[in-house]
Amino acid sequence: MSNRLSPLVSVIIPAYNSGRFISEAIESILEQIYPELEVIVVNDGSTDNTEEIIRKYRNRVRYIYQPNKGLAEARNSGIRAARGKYLQFLDADDLLLPRKIERQVDFLEKFSDFDIVYSDTRYFNDLKKDNLIDLRLPHHSGYILNKLIVSNFIPINSPLFGKRCIEKVGFFKGNGVYLYGVQDWEFLLRLAYAGARFKYMDEILALCRLHGDNMSSVKLNMKKAGLEVMEEVNGYIKSKRLRKRLKFAKQIRRRQYDYGICLIDNGFYKKGRDQILESLKSVDILNIDKMLFLILSLLCHKKKMRDMVMKPLNLFYSRIGAWHPRTLSAGAEGRQNKCG
Repeated sequence: MSNRLSPLVSVIIPAYNSGRFISEAIESILEQIYPELEVIVVNDGSTDNTEEIIRKYRNRVRYIYQPNKGLAEARNSGIRAARGKYLQFLDADDLLLPRKIERQVDFLEKFSDFDIVYSDTRYFNDLKKDNLIDLRLPHHSGYILNKLIVSNFIPINSPLFGKRCIEKVGFFKGNGVYLYGVQDWEFLLRLAYAGARFKYMDEILALCRLHGDNMSSVKLNMKKAGLEVMEEVNGYIKSKRLRKRLKFAKQIRRRQYDYGICLIDNGFYKKGRDQILESLKSVDILNIDKMLFLILSLLCHKKKMRDMVMKPLNLFYSRIGAWHPRTLSAGAEGRQNKCG
């Protein structure tokens, strides 16, 4: 694609106390083969050396500073400033491979009936950067709302978005603990509901950094946020036919059950049991599993003992190929700001 005909791509990098990583993220954009880029770095009120590092690139990036408002608002500031036909989001600790934008612009320019193209992604950690991890996320093309509502399988640095489809659905939502870690998923669901067509590109073009943050409080916020996403979707999907096709009631029950388990594991026994009871408001053979867990939570407050009893039942469900709510819910949205 010649420079004269190449459409502008706006790359939006939100950064909050990202001094350790921001230079690598910016360099991965500057090393792109694709020529027509504007790099927008939004400093979301960092208190470390993030600003000092960004200013080293002042002749090559557009720099925006704002008081700390959270990840969603930092991305939204970048969207407002973007001049490109296409938008690329990149968290400050993640990376793009050199041909990423070139390959995806080329596809969207050739196949204008698609709005979003996303690629395969690999994960890495700081200790073993050369050891790329394949988390084997699913991938789907076309109108993918029925797939995406189950879990988020698209890391936010994987897609290239047509700006026009983003203007149709509006900005990212979420602040503080609301939609904690799943803003990406909620945003993608709105795009899918609005009729955006997605295309999966079977190439590894994006890298996501794994962090070892497995604190129980983080997991609890994530589980709560998963239920909040369902409540957001509940606000705009009114068609009874579509809700039935999406098995929407089942999705909500699964999130309630998942959140209930996490509450109990964190010592919030009454609130957790109330969530599980809410998830039992339908006739389902799998309620045997839920009922057993609920009884165990009443008899035993020790997680290890409950898990010891539940393990044979989990194995039984996996053998018969049935849906098991606790295992299925550990999808990409459980990885903070990676899969929403």
